[in-house]
Amino acid sequence: MFTSIRLQQSAGQTKDAVDLLQDCHGRIRHFTGVAVRLCEAVQPDADQVRDAATSVYRYYSIALPLHEEDENLSTYPRLFAAVPKGHLAQACDDMVAQHTEIDALVAELTPLWGELAEHPERLDALRAAMEPRVRRLQQLWTTHLALEEETIFPSMRQFLGAEPLAAILGEMKQRRNGQTQ
Repeated sequence: MFTSIRLQQSAGQTKDAVDLLQDCHGRIRHFTGVAVRLCEAVQPDADQVRDAATSVYRYYSIALPLHEEDENLSTYPRLFAAVPKGHLAQACDDMVAQHTEIDALVAELTPLWGELAEHPERLDALRAAMEPRVRRLQQLWTTHLALEEETIFPSMRQFLGAEPLAAILGEMKQRRNGQTQ
């Protein structure tokens, strides 16, 4: 199962950087859900395991790093320069802590998903190592995505004008130029 990570625009619909970051969050939820279902699978077909593990592996090893660059290199520096001093201080501290734990779990899980993509028959053997980490990852994402969607994204719309948002959008598109999933 291959899914494009190119930024796409629906006909007649204009999306800005905030909309596309929100779309990325939808993909994070989707692929994390696939990882959860993979852990829950009972006697699945080897091709289904291979496809699911491949899609999760590719998302977390290719697309998620691009999303993190969107946030860390394009969004946050502009946003924190534009907001009143201290406005996002707690959110920033929380995001850094959450990113640290998320990145550590992803680093542990990615090789497991890669191995499972190559050897789907090993699902039962790998499940014990994957399941608690995937469950924790899902919990972290729930908290982290809510923080960004409830605090960061509204602040982007409030404090960033058209020019910074367009620059972020351009950088997001440039990162994905030629990238496929």
